[in-house]
Formats: sequence, C-alpha cells, structure tokens
Amino acid sequence: MSDVVMVKSIEDYANLWGLPVYHPLIAVFDMSNSPSRVLHKHMYGFNMIVLRNTSGPPFLYGDETYSYRNGSIVVLSPYQLAGPLRGYTEEYKPSGRVLVWSNDMFHGTRVSQMYFDYLFFSYRSNTSLDVNDEERSIIVESMNRLDAILKDQGQNVNIIESAQILSDILDICMKTFKRQIDLFCVEPRGLLSMTEYYLMTYFKKGKAAKHGLPRVGDMAHACGLDESYYGIRFRQLTGLHVKEFIQLWMVDTAKIRLTSGWASLDTIAKALGFGYPNHFSTFFKSMTGMTPTEYRMNRFRQLRLHRTEAGLDL
Repeated sequence: MSDVVMVKSIEDYANLWGLPVYHPLIAVFDMSNSPSRVLHKHMYGFNMIVLRNTSGPPFLYGDETYSYRNGSIVVLSPYQLAGPLRGYTEEYKPSGRVLVWSNDMFHGTRVSQMYFDYLFFSYRSNTSLDVNDEERSIIVESMNRLDAILKDQGQNVNIIESAQILSDILDICMKTFKRQIDLFCVEPRGLLSMTEYYLMTYFKKGKAAKHGLPRVGDMAHACGLDESYYGIRFRQLTGLHVKEFIQLWMVDTAKIRLTSGWASLDTIAKALGFGYPNHFSTFFKSMTGMTPTEYRMNRFRQLRLHRTEAGLDL
C-alpha cells in the first residue's frame, strides 16, 4: 500500500498546518506561523508555489529528486508526489510564503489557457526557480496584495483581479525557468515523470483525436514496463489507480477546452478521445455533477459578472 498522504483541498491543507483560510480555492499562507510536523510524502489536489526562506536537502519529487536553495521558488502542480527522500521521525518547522490555488478557480482566464505552457509545473522541472532580488520583490508584493484582497473579500474575491495577480507571478516564474533551462531534466526518466509527459503530449499533440482515449497498456509500454507491474507500481507510489489519474487529467483538460472558447461539444469530445459526444457528457457529469454545457454556461456567467465588477469590457 502507498504511504502517501492525500491533501485534496486547500481547506484540508490549512487545517493540517493550523492556518486561516478565506476562500476554498485560493490562499496565501505565511508558514512561519504554523506548527512543526513530522514530514510525510504528500500529493495535493491543487497548485502550490513556495517562496523559500531557507535552503535544504533535496526532496522526493515523483520518483526522482528535487533540489532547492535559499530564496528560490518551489512549484508543485495537482497530483504530483512530493516529500522526504527517507522516513522522518523528527518534526519539521516550515518557513516562507505559500501560494495555493485550485485550477477550478481560474478556468476561462489566461491562467487556465496558459497552464500547460507553464513548463515549470512539470516533473521535468526538477530544481527550484532562482529568482533575482527584483523578481522576488515583485512576487512578495503580489502575494501580499492577493492576501490582502482575500482577507478583505473572502469568498467574494474577484476572479479576474486575482487571475491578473497570479499571471504576473507565473510570468516571472516562466521567465526564470527559461533563464535556467539548462539546469532541468531534458527528458523524463522516472515512472511518474514519464506518465505525466505521456499524457501531456498525448493531448497536446492531438493523439487522442486520432487514437481515442489514452490506454494504460500504451502508457506502460512508453515507460518500458509490463502493464500489470506498471499499474501496481503506480498505485504503490501515488495511492491512485492509473485510470483515476487519467480521469483527473482529462476532466481538467475538458474544463480548459470548454472555457477557452465556443468549440462544439463534438469537437471537444473528439479532441479528448471520445468516440461520441454523449460518452463525453456522461463522463464529465460523473466527474463534476454537471453536463459540459451546464458547466460552460455557469462558468461564463460567473466570469461575465466578475469582469463587470472589475470594470472590464466584455
């Protein structure tokens, strides 16, 4: 069995560290105010940017390692594995600022549309981002501004306004990533890294439209493993079945496509590998509780309202 601790929501994360949370889908935390904990391997259901105050030993990232330095930025995306390289019994006192958000917060905004272009979210980015003093200052200021807005507006925070602040932070991260590209892995090597890369390229390069839904056997073959062993090993590492992981990827990709324009459901279904639109609709509703059309219309209405509140043209 896997020894991974699954932290699905931002509220779960806040409760874990005894921190206040003002919105269920986005938060800024000052970890210096949190208690000490024994470290475990974790998998989070949301994105995380950690502005480190201290350096430390490499940690587990997927089934490889990740190194970080004082003043650098550590980035994790949903359902990535991270934690200590060995078992710990001593308590750990965290430090630094942490920005966390769910992808559901920003579907339909630039943050969502650029998500798969922010390459530092991938397992292939196996070292922290070394921002300079000016960049760090901008990120700290942006985090402080977002934190103040969340404390003031709570669950009524404006999506468009917060998306712009987050975009500014992510653009700096991308600029830094490109500056130190030679420090990162060129090719995925571990099972989790190769699985993530397979899914990214499968959808991004249009393979799903040609070959249908991604198959576990093909993913195992891409990793050079027998399908049965691949499934067992993936479960041991993450606590998830491979098919669960595929479904999580697909529903997030579907939400991005549904809110990035007015492409027909037929087009989106085909791009995701579904033979028929009704099969896509059934899958989407089973994962979200809404049909694709209901989700799209509800989201567009919400974004239209927030744009109006922010004083932006529709």
